Amino acid sequence: MRMLGMVPVQALKPSGWDVRVLTTNDEERLKREARGPERSFPVVARWVDGTLEVINGVELLRVAKELGWKELPVIVAQDEEEVVRFCLHYNPLSPGGAISYVKLAKLVAEDECARRIYSQIVGEEKVKSLLTASKLLTPEACRVLEEGVRRGADITPKMLKVVAETPPEHQPALSAAAGEEVDLDYLLLVRERLLSDKSAEVVEERPAIKRRRG
Repeated sequence: MRMLGMVPVQALKPSGWDVRVLTTNDEERLKREARGPERSFPVVARWVDGTLEVINGVELLRVAKELGWKELPVIVAQDEEEVVRFCLHYNPLSPGGAISYVKLAKLVAEDECARRIYSQIVGEEKVKSLLTASKLLTPEACRVLEEGVRRGADITPKMLKVVAETPPEHQPALSAAAGEEVDLDYLLLVRERLLSDKSAEVVEERPAIKRRRG
C-alpha cells in the first residue's frame, strides 16, 4: 500500500467491501471528536475503472460528507489480493464498530478470490457454514440483523446460523433478539419458544431474562 495524500471527498466512492460497520455510538463519537480532515485517519481505497473506491473507512467517508469536509487522506492498495486480504483479515481486527457477517458472506459468495483467502484465514468449513447460513436468511431477517449490528450488537456466525436454520416466518423475530446483545444460549431459548408457539411469552419476558454479554 502507498499513501496517496489528500483526495477530494467527491472523488471517493464507497465500496461494499468494508465489512466493518460503524455503530451509532461510534459515529456520534467520531462527529464529536472530529478535528478536521488533516488530522483524520486515512481511508483505504483501490482503483476501479479510474475511480477511487473506499474499501476501509466507508462510514468515515459518509460522516465526512455530513460534516462538510472537502477532502480526506487516502492510502491506496496496490493489487487485488492485497485488497482482499485487507478487507477480510485486517478490517475485522480493527478497533471500533462491529462486523457485518451478512455483508461478509455476500462478499465471499460473489468473489472467488475472497472465498479462497477467507478460507485460508478461518478454514474452509467455517466459510461453508457461513455461506450456507446466508443463503437461508430471508431479506427481512438480513435487514433486522444489519440494524442490530449498527446498534453495536456482536452477531457472530454461530448466531447467524441459528437464525438461518429457523423457519422463515420466525427469522425476523429471532434476528431482533440477536440484535439485543444477547448470548448464544439466550438466542437458542428464544428460538425454542418461537417454535413451540410461545412467541407472546418471549416478547413479554424478554426484558426480564435477557442476558447481556458481560
